[in-house]
This record gives sequence, structure tokens and C-alpha cells, in this order.
Amino acid sequence: MHRNLSIEEEKEFLSAYTKQAEAGQIIDLNELKAAYIEKSWSFHWRQSDLSNVRTSRLAQSNAKKQTSTKSKRLGNRSLKKIKAVIEDNFNNLNHEKYNSVRLMFQDEAGFGRINKPKYCWCEKGIRPSVPCHHIREYRYVYGAVEPLTGESCFVVMPYCNTESMNVFLEELSNTFPKDKIILACDGVAWHKSGSENIELIFIPLYTPEMNPIEQIWKEIRKRGFKNEVFQTLQKVVDRLCDTICSLSNETIKSITGRDWILSCF
Repeated sequence: MHRNLSIEEEKEFLSAYTKQAEAGQIIDLNELKAAYIEKSWSFHWRQSDLSNVRTSRLAQSNAKKQTSTKSKRLGNRSLKKIKAVIEDNFNNLNHEKYNSVRLMFQDEAGFGRINKPKYCWCEKGIRPSVPCHHIREYRYVYGAVEPLTGESCFVVMPYCNTESMNVFLEELSNTFPKDKIILACDGVAWHKSGSENIELIFIPLYTPEMNPIEQIWKEIRKRGFKNEVFQTLQKVVDRLCDTICSLSNETIKSITGRDWILSCF
């Protein structure tokens, strides 16, 4: 911690060098400067300083612990709710209309012509360069994945709103027409279901770890969008579709198949 020396401390510090000069010795100014910097930058903690540091760190630790505890409590409550909904649908499933019950997780994400620079391989001693521009144009992907089987449904849309959500839900319903779908998603205002075979269940706030499709977005960005700049939006859509198609059911299962989800069945 840096601090300025008082007049008394400076006199005490210089006294040794003054005696050397009076004795006819040569004083190296660089050595004197280095010694002064070391003296002024040394740590002199008062007891009150240490107390404040301990209090600050304790407060941060408690805040993280409270957030973690709240998230865990909400997660456990949501997990019980999901299990209850699945059990209720299994017990009351209309077998004349549906073959089975699916638990799927839904979310949407934006992909655009601008992407964040990421780490990459290069030859030793060479600093890699990544192209960039400032045109902010995006397309939005609505997706739903089933961790148990790895099956999925994705739709690329120009907007992120209720109309786009309804188009996606209709596509999802048509993809699995003979199954009752329990669709877990966050509580965004446009997440509303008008499909007969889709039942929405909402994940609580501040628990993104409960939605495994978040990891699918990361995988798509890593595979197709890292350090990339696109000249047109159509090229963004093309890359997006190619990357999504490259995700096999086994890959999706390995990314999203968490123990607490599989324990619901």
C-alpha cells in the first residue's frame, strides 16, 4: 500500500545517507531512489485497516453464500415441481392421443454479425489477429432440447417476441404431435403456450443452471462463431443452421443430461 513519508520519517531515512556523504563516501542516486520507493511502498497496516479488510471479505463471503443458498432453495423447489408435473402427466396421460411424456428445456439466443474474440491456437511468438466490424444485426434461435433422448427442435426467427414464440411452439408441437411435452423455460413475458400438447413450466429467476440448453448455445458459439465476422445476415443464418445440424442426439445428451434431470424419470 503506497503512502507518503512524513517529515520525521524522511529525516530518519536520509540520516544514514547523510552520514555516508559527510564521511566522504559517494552516494548512488539510483540506489537512493530505489530505497526510497521501497520504503514508501511498504505495507503499514493499522489494526483498523485489517478489521475493515476482514469485515469486507466476510460481507462478500456471506453475500455469495446467501445467493448460493437462495439459488439452491429455488432450484430444489423447482425440481420438486417438475417431478410432480411429470408424475401427474404420466398418471393421467390420455393414451388414445399421446404415446409418451417428454421433458424439454426451452430458451432463445441471439446470433449476429459481431462476435466476441476468443482464444485460438497460433505459432509461438506470433500474436493472432481477428477481424471485426461494428454492424449490429442479429437473428434469433428458438430451441428446445430433451436431455433424456437428445432430440431437439430449433427455429431461426428475425425477432424475439410473442409472435416468434408462437411460431416456434407450433413447430415444436408438429415435430412431436403424438407426445405430451412438458416445456421448462424462464418466465419471460412472451413465453405463453397455445398448443394443446405443450404444457409450460417456469424455471425460477436467478437459476440459469437449471436450464441446460444454455450450454447448447455455448457449444454452437464455440463451433461456428468463434472469431468470425459475417458479411451478411444470410451467412449468419447459414452458419447457424449448419452448426445446429452438426449437433447429434448423443452430443446433446452428453451436454444436457444432468443427473437431477434424469432422476425425474
